[in-house]
Amino acid sequence: MSEEIRKRFNIPEGHVLEQVSMDWKGLRKGRDNDEYVFNQLDESGNVVATYDEIHSTSAYPPFATSITVNKR
Repeated sequence: MSEEIRKRFNIPEGHVLEQVSMDWKGLRKGRDNDEYVFNQLDESGNVVATYDEIHSTSAYPPFATSITVNKR
């Protein structure tokens, strides 16, 4: 999950992404959405950024998936 955040925001090597929450939004308008929140921690364990990651999968074939990542 957090690999998309690492790719898009160039997270430094010594920093860690910690999952804070996960919320399954359920099936709405033909899409199944899962929302994740991650904190980026530096080498000292301080939170330096927070990210929202949304996985949206179609409920109908071909079951396409999209991932959206935002930095707060």
